[in-house]
Amino acid sequence: MNGQTNGPRWPGEQPAEASQDAPSLFDLTERLERSLRSRHSGHTWFAEVEAKMHAYRACLQHHIAAADGEYGWISDLRGDAPRIEPLARRAREEFIRLDQTALGVMSSLHPSNRAREVRHDLRQLIEMTRRHRSRCDRLVHEALAVDIGPG
Repeated sequence: MNGQTNGPRWPGEQPAEASQDAPSLFDLTERLERSLRSRHSGHTWFAEVEAKMHAYRACLQHHIAAADGEYGWISDLRGDAPRIEPLARRAREEFIRLDQTALGVMSSLHPSNRAREVRHDLRQLIEMTRRHRSRCDRLVHEALAVDIGPG
């Protein structure tokens, strides 16, 4: 299977122009984690992480637009579940932090930098992305299961 997770995708997880086989933000996070666990740290490792970071950031930009754009799923949920506004606001703040952290990792990807420092920054990004997914899952649950109800 090309290293992707199986299971249902949730709103904003996959680029609209991509096929079902395109990696999601969270698939890309797992790929970055594999690089983090790698014992390599030379030019090849930096180039591999850089390519993965470009893919991650492009997917993150789509994720943000699909979630918080004019017709994004957060807007859709807020219309039916106004109680989620604090969670939506927090998700928006997270989008900014994720993007800033991704840019920070990308700017540190020079072989002249120590791999240990890059790995630290990469680990932070991975942890932030996982927390973000958990919070988005909670936001969707709160909106659908608590506010809107089963129908």
